[in-house]
Amino acid sequence: MKKILLLIIALPTLLGAQEKVYLSDLYAEQGLNKNKVELWEDGYRTKGQKDTYEWWYFDFVADDGTTIVISILTKDIENPKTKLKPKIIIDITERDGDKHNLSFDIPRDDFYASRDSCFIAAGNSTITGDLKKYKIDINTEEVKIKMTLVNQSVSWRPKTGYMIFDEDKYFAWVVPVPRGKATGYFEINGYDYQFDGHGYHDHNWGNYRLPSLLHHWYWSRTQFGNYTVLASEIVTEKQYDYKTFTLFAVFDSNKVVLYSDQDSSEFYQSVPVKYPPGKPISKNLLFRSNDGQKIYELSLKTEDILVSADLVKSNIKNPAAATAIKVITGFDGAYYRFGGKASLEIFDKNGKYRKLKTDNAVWELMYFGD
Repeated sequence: MKKILLLIIALPTLLGAQEKVYLSDLYAEQGLNKNKVELWEDGYRTKGQKDTYEWWYFDFVADDGTTIVISILTKDIENPKTKLKPKIIIDITERDGDKHNLSFDIPRDDFYASRDSCFIAAGNSTITGDLKKYKIDINTEEVKIKMTLVNQSVSWRPKTGYMIFDEDKYFAWVVPVPRGKATGYFEINGYDYQFDGHGYHDHNWGNYRLPSLLHHWYWSRTQFGNYTVLASEIVTEKQYDYKTFTLFAVFDSNKVVLYSDQDSSEFYQSVPVKYPPGKPISKNLLFRSNDGQKIYELSLKTEDILVSADLVKSNIKNPAAATAIKVITGFDGAYYRFGGKASLEIFDKNGKYRKLKTDNAVWELMYFGD
């Protein structure tokens, strides 16, 4: 009897019981092609129904250091139980350091997104793309942006892109453009700026309140000549034992030369210090991984905090109402975007060494937890 009881206790392990949270590699289950990202994957994945959220993200860095970040959201990610509540968020940092942080609510009836590809109409703004070329046309009273992003790499996702929680909840990520040539212009406050540089586009969606799943993440994408590096440290919430996923990918021109996850990647950060609106941030980050032949190290050093936002107050303009919501919901999230210096060091087993640098790196910290 004792042996039988021991066998019953051990049976889930013997059968390979799935963890509470994991990065899925079940491609057929998600209807995915293991070998390539397809056009429909950048289409509307959730339809905006209750308990879901979705956003398309673009960032551009000009040769002179000017940055533009554009996000199109179907609703606020901390409250997915609402009906469709589309929004465009734009952050511009000019070459002289002037910052513009803008947010525009879009009437529900003025929002449309295709299921077949990236085609989004949001008020008077449109975004179209086919994995190879994207056109971003933002038209509001405050700002006009016209950008073209031409993919110079290969569309990618970490495994299926689905991080699964408790088998029925997920947070998903696909990167249609890890690196692209970006050209265009923007107009703001009577100022007309011609843009020439590089850009990035990714797409996220999920079916459960994100702050209940994830505690925080650092995310970066950095370009060094022909190399593009995507790196992220994702920390789950308490009920998932704060399990971490360190995702690291290196692209050389149009091919992936390295992808590793938490089993083969390392992440280090300097001692955190609190910064308004009150979360601990580390100003120096280091990601390290290897492919058996070479070791890759990405270092990020903060020179400027481009955005620091209280996620409740940025959506609720009335201070008293924002405070009440924090007390009632217990949610007190913050978002940071950093600019600074980055280096990519590459070591191979034959002793060869290469170091690449840039002064125009941009990365972020999304902090949901306490």
